[in-house]
Amino acid sequence: MEEGAGAVLENLDRAEKLGLLISADDWLALRKLRNLMVQEYIDHPETLHMALHSAHHHVAMLAQTVENFERRSMGLLG
Repeated sequence: MEEGAGAVLENLDRAEKLGLLISADDWLALRKLRNLMVQEYIDHPETLHMALHSAHHHVAMLAQTVENFERRSMGLLG
């Protein structure tokens, strides 16, 4: 996207400024949620339920992010 690579926080802030992400903070929260769901052993059903419910709540944001990247990519490709 014509941007150099940097630290994750810098990249997320840059993506937000470019209008690719709605919120860098929300993206970080989702990243933590993802790590909880795939990298840690969830031994309490309530924790898994909370994680899945929270992830479902953010589906629209993820879909919007995909659309933003697609629109930006198509603009760069002409």
